[in-house]
Amino acid sequence: MGSSTGYIMTISNSIIGVSVLAMPFCFKECGIVLSSLLLLLSNILSRSTCHFLLKSAIISRRRNYELIAFHVFGTMGKTVVELSIIGFMMGTCIAFFVVMGDLGPAILSNVFTHIRIETLRPFVLMGLAIFIVLPLGLLRNVDSLSAVSAATILFYLCLVLKMIAESSTHLIQGDWIYQVKYWNPGGLLQCLPIFSMALFCQTQLFDIFESTPNLSLDRMNQYIGSAINMCTGVYMSVGFFGYIAYYKLVNLSGNVLLSFTPNPSSEIIKFGFVLSVAVSFPLVIFPCRASIYSFLFRKGHSSHSHYEAMSHATMVSGGSHHIPESRFRCITLFIIFVSLLTAMMSSNIELVLGLVGATIGILICVLLPTYIFVRISAKPTTERMFAKFLFVCGVCVMFLGTYANLSATESESTAITALPSMFGQKKNEGEMMLKLAETMNINQNFMLQQQEMDNKIEKPNLVKPNKKQDNGGAVNQLRQDYEKKIQDEKNELDKANGMKVIGSIADQKEVKSVRESANKDGVNEGKKEKVDEKQNNNNNNKKCLSPKE
Repeated sequence: MGSSTGYIMTISNSIIGVSVLAMPFCFKECGIVLSSLLLLLSNILSRSTCHFLLKSAIISRRRNYELIAFHVFGTMGKTVVELSIIGFMMGTCIAFFVVMGDLGPAILSNVFTHIRIETLRPFVLMGLAIFIVLPLGLLRNVDSLSAVSAATILFYLCLVLKMIAESSTHLIQGDWIYQVKYWNPGGLLQCLPIFSMALFCQTQLFDIFESTPNLSLDRMNQYIGSAINMCTGVYMSVGFFGYIAYYKLVNLSGNVLLSFTPNPSSEIIKFGFVLSVAVSFPLVIFPCRASIYSFLFRKGHSSHSHYEAMSHATMVSGGSHHIPESRFRCITLFIIFVSLLTAMMSSNIELVLGLVGATIGILICVLLPTYIFVRISAKPTTERMFAKFLFVCGVCVMFLGTYANLSATESESTAITALPSMFGQKKNEGEMMLKLAETMNINQNFMLQQQEMDNKIEKPNLVKPNKKQDNGGAVNQLRQDYEKKIQDEKNELDKANGMKVIGSIADQKEVKSVRESANKDGVNEGKKEKVDEKQNNNNNNKKCLSPKE
């Protein structure tokens, strides 16, 4: 890593990562204009805090984040920095594993079609952790990753081209202009931590500049600025074109690769991203391992004189050269195992990025660098005032961003928890409707049977007056059978749904209507027989009067 290009590529690889996949999600939540503005502000924020941290190291003559904190705050400050770096880097490792767990099984499912993706996920993660992440994580020198970093950056440029191709149809048609969001402050708090975390590289600075102690502050700021500007351009391109490509999706995932159109180029991009994330693990493991070692095994040497007496060679930030081999391997295994286990239990990438960025990310990359610079810089300069302003902004973003992400998490968990009860309610309603449908079918069948029986009943013979009683008995028998069936169905409904009142009222209405119908039929038949009898009497009278005439 002897050239300026090597520095820029390594810094860029340490900056860019899984946050690029959440850019279309953030552009949809905040709008195109607001998201672009937030990325530019995050660019300024990251460059400024890196400058404050490096300048504090030069003023205090310390080349280690932990030693700078110890110089300013003492043992407590050193402990806070160590724990913050550990948490931030572990969160980044978890996000890396989550992304690989989302993409790897989807790629292999095209080959192993008979195996479910959920079944492949743990095996894919364990395979990547054992055969790729672990060997690279055991490297002691970050200089060997310059070529890999250059290849990774080239891949991200290919990702930008892929997003342009995905959005080309909408760009040509122009149907997106009046349908996308341009300014939506409602998603500001949730996405601001993701934007700010996307451009953070403060924890890796001392690892990258470890091998060149004679670089000037201006030269280091130049390298950092070039790398941050490059990453900002990639983020804007992926966010804009990804949002245009998938703006019609109601629920756009935090992993835009899951929304790709199924084709060979999409599978190649997914596979390349998995490899790029896997080879980027060492840049995250280096500072995390050094902080864990410093936190666990340097508690016996907490005096200020001890840190002053330690040589520069053994206190460089990477910490890889002075960590004993056994502890070096154990710490590396611990980082990979814990990150892997946590990633297996979580698959929400935007939630991981939001929570980590809003809490530990803001603390270690904004609050501590600005506050350290304010404490070290005694003169009331413009830089010192700007550092105070950034500190206040960082505090606001931390609390508001954490609240927004926790609220989103709570609402999501509430919705998920409500699903079983909603399903049970719908199931009970479905059973009740089935029961009512069966009852209606029974009633309909009964009416058909009644009609058939009415057709089978012989018409009343005017000579036999006792037929009226027979018809009335048949109607009564049908009515009793119907009431019995209704009572049986009502009992079943009462036992299944507890709908006694509703069922009884409905059944009473049905029974009443049938009784009225039956009574009405009986009355009509009686009237008809009376009319027939009267007509017969009149005919007989006429026959009797005919001889006299």
